[in-house]
Amino acid sequence: RLGGVAKRGKGNIYPGQTVSWKFRKPATYEDLAILIPETGRKQFKVIAYNLSDVPVTADMTGWMIDPGMWEIMQGIDTDGDDTIDADTVKRTVEFERTQSLELVFKPKVMTIIHFKLKRKGTPYWIRPDLGIGKEDVSVQGNTVRVTVHSLGSVDAPQSNLMLKDSSGKTIATETIPALKAPLDLNPKTTDVTLKIPAGVSLKGSKVVIESDSNVKEITLLNNWSLLTSFAKEKK
Repeated sequence: RLGGVAKRGKGNIYPGQTVSWKFRKPATYEDLAILIPETGRKQFKVIAYNLSDVPVTADMTGWMIDPGMWEIMQGIDTDGDDTIDADTVKRTVEFERTQSLELVFKPKVMTIIHFKLKRKGTPYWIRPDLGIGKEDVSVQGNTVRVTVHSLGSVDAPQSNLMLKDSSGKTIATETIPALKAPLDLNPKTTDVTLKIPAGVSLKGSKVVIESDSNVKEITLLNNWSLLTSFAKEKK
């Protein structure tokens, strides 16, 4: 169901699978039988049977795929030959590594989905990448201090660091200056300080990096960090 081997051996942290899955409640992984018989960076095929009596919604995340605009053709196999016979739906979406797509599977039928790269996007190896982790965030009095890392192969342009509360509302913003790429294999970082507004609770809050919409990073999964472990009510 992953279209490859997710973990190839001790110490190997590079993803080996084509996709991964997360099922929205009340559905679980046991409700959907999945086979990916054809895999590749530019196209792959998903065959799935929903064993439950209700539609199953799943978020499929891309891993070993090339970035760009992908054509998705989905339909129902009515005669067991692993081809689409009915209810064909076609759409084109932007898709790449670590990005998720919402897929819905009808109950008690075999669903066939073809994924094909139609237009290439910016290659991962010529992208900037900014990242933060929980160890990079600290609360000091009425401020949140964040160490931002440049991790890509090209320089990262100026961007913004935002402090958001549990509802997603932005409560503080500061500029992240442009950062060089670590081409010399030495860390390239900058410290950014966000001021906590008076009377604001940090419970459930997070810090988020937001770049210009035209900037393509290697991944957005490392662009935020929860403050749960640091959240102390301001005195």
